[in-house]
Amino acid sequence: MSDKSAAPLYRVGIVGTGGIAGAHGRACGELECVELHAICDISEEALNRYGEEFGVSRRYLNLDEMLTNEELDITIIANWGAYHAETGIQIANSRRVKAILCEKPFTSTAAEAEQLVSAAKESDILIAEAFKFRHHPMHLKTKELIDS
Repeated sequence: MSDKSAAPLYRVGIVGTGGIAGAHGRACGELECVELHAICDISEEALNRYGEEFGVSRRYLNLDEMLTNEELDITIIANWGAYHAETGIQIANSRRVKAILCEKPFTSTAAEAEQLVSAAKESDILIAEAFKFRHHPMHLKTKELIDS
């Protein structure tokens, strides 16, 4: 693990503490410039288990409470895919974060994707889908070969 004695540059909140949230928690722990600051889940048991594992004391069962009470730079959407659009729009409309990272699927429909992107734009919030393979060396090489 890295030395986290310096003040973090980015405070992160995670919505949803299931499977993929663990990868985000580990990533936050490895970056000096990041603090996993607050977490939110509808399951108190899952919330507490995750909070203990990653040392997060700011735990919320209600997203509005987390957004109101915490100063977050980035919010990661890691809850069930069917709720990504609703969650993302709620976060964007709060105007309380600078960026949203949304796990896959980004949304369930194209119309939801348009609504989510529009809400983020209107609130001047950067939004991105967590699709790391777009920048995987194998895929970049494939694109290079196709382009040549």
